[in-house]
Amino acid sequence: MEWDVTYMSDFVGVVTLEKTIPCLKEVSGKTFKSKIAGRNVLIIFPSIPDNYEPGQVNLQKGDLVVPGNMFGEKVKWGMINAWPSCLFSVHAFLCYTSGEASDIKAIYEEFPRWKEKLYNLLLIDTGNYLEPKQKLPTLLQGGGFDDGLQFFECVKEQPMRYIRNSRTPEPIRLHLTESKESYSANQLCELFSNVGSDKEIALSYELLITAYQAMERHDFRSAVVLGGTAVEQAALKRLRQEYSSNRQFKKDKSKLKNSTLGGKFRWLSEKSISIPVADYKKTIVDIRNEATHDGVRPSYSETKICLENCKILIEAYNPNILET
Repeated sequence: MEWDVTYMSDFVGVVTLEKTIPCLKEVSGKTFKSKIAGRNVLIIFPSIPDNYEPGQVNLQKGDLVVPGNMFGEKVKWGMINAWPSCLFSVHAFLCYTSGEASDIKAIYEEFPRWKEKLYNLLLIDTGNYLEPKQKLPTLLQGGGFDDGLQFFECVKEQPMRYIRNSRTPEPIRLHLTESKESYSANQLCELFSNVGSDKEIALSYELLITAYQAMERHDFRSAVVLGGTAVEQAALKRLRQEYSSNRQFKKDKSKLKNSTLGGKFRWLSEKSISIPVADYKKTIVDIRNEATHDGVRPSYSETKICLENCKILIEAYNPNILET
């Protein structure tokens, strides 16, 4: 594709999200500043229709709109989740910019990284590192749920018979948006500013996100190894604050006794730095070392406890999520 760079123009794009953003009423129709590929962009959120009447419109069909109803019915912008509090979930928003066509080419190239950074910051905000990947099981006709495993009875010389309710028919509990987890206009302003910042998400948080993704794939060894490495990175950030000289810090860091994960915890203790996880040796160090050096595969519960404790330490030692 050839890009014409000889003219200036206004451009508007549609950003579609895989995971919706829960919002307070005050966010309706608001505009936020961000940057993609160093270019200024305006993020325009959809709004609750002025003529919305919950008595006439099904709440679950309460579609949001954008200025001028651009794109008509072609885009599902989101929906109203609660009335009259007007909590709503945004599934898509507009991205406006002006410039040359070459600017749009640069934005296209940088957009996947920008979007991934947005998702990761949303993840860190909520603190629920598994939630974005969770999917509800499929409801089977005739009862039961299919989450990837169905059983059939095999009887000699007879057709296979599906065992109904091979999954418990317990009702699916729908999670509706709540005020405490919905974003305010100020929070979204900060979020999109951070997404457009030249600073990147700290390595310890990136590693923690990857660890949780590994746990979801049931790759428990990789999960605890990555979690332990994330804690090491956060611990080093905290330890660096105890030194006025970078030279002395690097000298102590290079000592053999401080080179391991367990060594980092001893170093923290030597510097009288509090360790907010009492059983860190059992739940993090031992689990990680066994997986790393002996190839031991921890259980799901061991992995979950390990990563939750890793998260506590990372948030304590590396509170600055964005770093240069």
